[in-house]
Amino acid sequence: MTAVDVEDDPVVWDRAVLGGHGTPGHITVSGGAASYNWDAKAGTGKSGATTVFTGDDLTEITVRLEFADGIRGLSAKEQRREWFDVIVPILQRSADGKTAIEFYHPAVSEPPINLTAVVTKKIGQLQIEENGLTWVEFTLLKYVKPKPKPAGKPAGAKANAYGPPTAQEQHDAEIEKLTGYVNEAAAGTRRELPDDLLPF
Repeated sequence: MTAVDVEDDPVVWDRAVLGGHGTPGHITVSGGAASYNWDAKAGTGKSGATTVFTGDDLTEITVRLEFADGIRGLSAKEQRREWFDVIVPILQRSADGKTAIEFYHPAVSEPPINLTAVVTKKIGQLQIEENGLTWVEFTLLKYVKPKPKPAGKPAGAKANAYGPPTAQEQHDAEIEKLTGYVNEAAAGTRRELPDDLLPF
């Protein structure tokens, strides 16, 4: 059960808090869901199929605001003015690609959905019905802070740089040392082999 039940406090369910400001009009939130990604892999040989968890899917919700006279003591015109003057600028904050917007509505901000930070995906136009009812819709996407990319392996790093040298590494070192002695002898800068390379 959510922290605020709709029967206990319907007023809280009738508005959302967006960027620290309550929404005007009557609200309807739809599309909220806790969604998890799984990678299903077929079995090979005698082993069976497996499922691997690959992370949460980002929740996307649609919010509809209807403006009608008398909601929280305001006229429909006052509610529409609040929409354009206050809520739209808040929704546009995330357009810079760097800013998330605080969000709360009991239908989606409590477990299991936990939608408390969002970015704006779409802002719809003001709609006018034949009976005079006006409304707008906008789409919000759950914001998740990017995780830092793990550091890559430095170019030329050895697999066991902090352990004892492997047989291959020892062999390569001996070849490099012997090649150096041969080059020095050919250049006339070395006249005798060191003791560790003498045959006896």
